[in-house]
Amino acid sequence: METALILATALSALSPQTRLFVERAAMQAADSRCALLSPRDRTRLDAGVIQARGALLRAGVPEAEVNRQAAQARSAAARRTCGDAVLQAEAARLRDSFSALDRVSRMDFAGWSARRSGPDAWRVVHDAGTGVR
Repeated sequence: METALILATALSALSPQTRLFVERAAMQAADSRCALLSPRDRTRLDAGVIQARGALLRAGVPEAEVNRQAAQARSAAARRTCGDAVLQAEAARLRDSFSALDRVSRMDFAGWSARRSGPDAWRVVHDAGTGVR
């Protein structure tokens, strides 16, 4: 996301986890006001905000600080018009990213794998090292 979207926050001074959360929260607020994403992509963005928020809390960032960052992100997004070029470009980037995710049919990680079993469904298999799945 272009740093211009978050005017109220010096993004370069934020940790990568905080920056990710702030960017997602800003786009969530902008989408809420401007309907930039489809319902399916909006759900994905909402999940991303929740995931990024949880990562900050698990990392020990106080909830009050997370809430302050979210409020600043919402405020910065509210200052943008719905037709703003930066906002539109970021919405297009998100749509492209979500479209790319739709084309992923399999993911393999150490000890487990996931295969797409439907448009929004995955079959996850964990190999505990015993050959039993």
